[in-house]
Amino acid sequence: MLLAALWVWRTAKEQRAGLRNGVLLILCFLLVTVPWAVRNTLLHGQPAWIETALGYDLYVGYHPRSTGTFQHGISLDLFPILDDAERNARGMEAFWRFVRSDPGRVPYLMARKAGYLWGLDKRALVYFYANGYLGQWPGWLLGLALLVACTPLVVLAPVAAGGLICGRMERRKALIALLFAYYAGAHMLILAEPRFHVPLLPVIAVLAAYAFVEQPWRSSRPWQRKLTALLVVLLLVNWGLELARDWNALAALFGPEGHRLYPPY
Repeated sequence: MLLAALWVWRTAKEQRAGLRNGVLLILCFLLVTVPWAVRNTLLHGQPAWIETALGYDLYVGYHPRSTGTFQHGISLDLFPILDDAERNARGMEAFWRFVRSDPGRVPYLMARKAGYLWGLDKRALVYFYANGYLGQWPGWLLGLALLVACTPLVVLAPVAAGGLICGRMERRKALIALLFAYYAGAHMLILAEPRFHVPLLPVIAVLAAYAFVEQPWRSSRPWQRKLTALLVVLLLVNWGLELARDWNALAALFGPEGHRLYPPY
């Protein structure tokens, strides 16, 4: 919210009006959330904001069997605990116990979370199709659906990387860079799934359009072009490793019984 208010202030044509609108945005946010925070605090008998899922998410994201993303088996461990505050406390205890016992695995899981965050957003389609919700599709239709789900990120993200890094780092681009750093950093610290990058797709599309129209790489410095190339290579490697990891599952999905695999989410 503070970042959104900063955005409103710094992008306004008149700084005074932008400051006023930023303050109003924060006040509206507090007007909606503070009553819930008061209610949750009174209910649990301890300070609590509008939700108490952090402990659960950290439990799933930092677990001896975790790869940094949502996993069906691990996700069920804390479900029997109906009290939100107790579930959150148990998750936080397990998280700190994991960090103390295996600190070397933490950076590895954070890197894996970055990969999941920018992964191909196909999990929901695969789940619903493989569990028979959509019936049996011909291979060409299933392939087309997967392309529709995955292509926007694959097409836009590499171009958007050049739009963000190359050229002059003006105020609006700096705010976008701050948004990406905050959003990606938060998920690298907690938990990540490919669907979590969906809210950023409109911003990525704007950056890609800017790159196509303005072609900022023409005036970019060598380090900017190298950094852009590095990010593009990392994206391509990430998607390639993901496809290699899921190849057997995807092959089964296109098989005659692909709509009856019944995998967990």
